[in-house]
Amino acid sequence: MERHPLYEQFARECPDAPQKVRWLSFQVYLDLVLAKEWANVHARFVKSLEKIVLLARRELEEEAEIMVPMTEAESWSVSSVSILFSQLSEISLESSSDLESLVLAIMSTDSTVVYYRIYNGLVPPEEEKER
Repeated sequence: MERHPLYEQFARECPDAPQKVRWLSFQVYLDLVLAKEWANVHARFVKSLEKIVLLARRELEEEAEIMVPMTEAESWSVSSVSILFSQLSEISLESSSDLESLVLAIMSTDSTVVYYRIYNGLVPPEEEKER
């Protein structure tokens, strides 16, 4: 991992992160940068969660999305998701609005990454458009 050409840039953004949490986040970082070709991806270590989260933009003019790398073996509950939102709302983004959603970047044992958007609270269904 340390020999990858993009690792040095990634590691500079989260120097305080323990080595054990870097591998998973770096794999998701590579998926976004190389496979999905997102325009802007930055890593940030969130000490209270013991995780490196990614602030990512598909296009430069889009608002940054918070990506939370995790393994498929991690368990989540309504309570843990609520804690996740409260901890991540402290991350400063350019928008001053509340954190409405984030993306779980779930990596399987074969390194496939599935992205799953979750919302803070209940979201009403979109109104059906008239044809």
